[in-house]
Amino acid sequence: MSAMHHPSARSGEVSIPGARVRYLREGVGTPCLVVGSSIYHPRTFSPPLRERLELIFVDMRDFVPRDPAFDLSQVTIDTYATDIDTVRQALGVDKMIIAGHSAAGLLALEYARRYPHYVAGVLVIDAPPIGTRDLQAASDYYWQTEASEERKSILERNWSAITEDEWAQLDPSAQIVRAYIANAPKYWYDPTYDPGWLWDGVTLHSDSWEHLAGRLFATYDLAQGSAPIAAPGLVIHGRHSYIVPYTLWEREKGKLPQVTLHVFDSSGHTPQLEEPERFNQIVMEWVHHLSQ
Repeated sequence: MSAMHHPSARSGEVSIPGARVRYLREGVGTPCLVVGSSIYHPRTFSPPLRERLELIFVDMRDFVPRDPAFDLSQVTIDTYATDIDTVRQALGVDKMIIAGHSAAGLLALEYARRYPHYVAGVLVIDAPPIGTRDLQAASDYYWQTEASEERKSILERNWSAITEDEWAQLDPSAQIVRAYIANAPKYWYDPTYDPGWLWDGVTLHSDSWEHLAGRLFATYDLAQGSAPIAAPGLVIHGRHSYIVPYTLWEREKGKLPQVTLHVFDSSGHTPQLEEPERFNQIVMEWVHHLSQ
């Protein structure tokens, strides 16, 4: 499969400290800035949504070439939020929905915490509402108790097919992608799904990703920070996301003043791609409610 861009597509780059991030603007309607990868994430949102929203896909600094002299250890959650706002200003967007999938959903939430005046709502897609140190144990338990034996067998076969020599020849970033593909039974409603096409042309810096997920979000709490996240939130989660159990949101959502949770029964980690019609309907109903 390959990406087909909307006729309205416009792209460019914006300078941030140590890098230049790319953006892709597609569609018409309410601006919705999607933090993540400007290559990967446009492939996961279906075309009809672009008839109702202007989707602005923006790279996190983890997905773009960077100045080798830039000190990664200086990057904080504040840095990511500032990156997002730098893009917002450069594109002339005054009020928007901020959205993020997976770990980028937490960056969307943290942007909303720091820049509330520019946020109409926060769309969070299958993001972990707790820190990564606790997430592993929670996801392992959910996998062991809820995954079918068929899923477990497919996972075992996927990893058995990877030889030691093949793994050793991959650089750390490629290992992340290869592991993601092998772990398809944990990520997708269809345990045999091959998500490799989503990663075509995508560059991921393993050290930057580890810094974000393994350090900055290691002990994350939705209630952290000097101010609450006051913007209305929509959380969409897949029941078959074994990497981020939806049950965590049922437990943690009370920490946000305004949040609605929808669990998709026929989705894993990427409900916008796995159940696009339902996803689009729920998102647009929520957007309509925000405008009233």
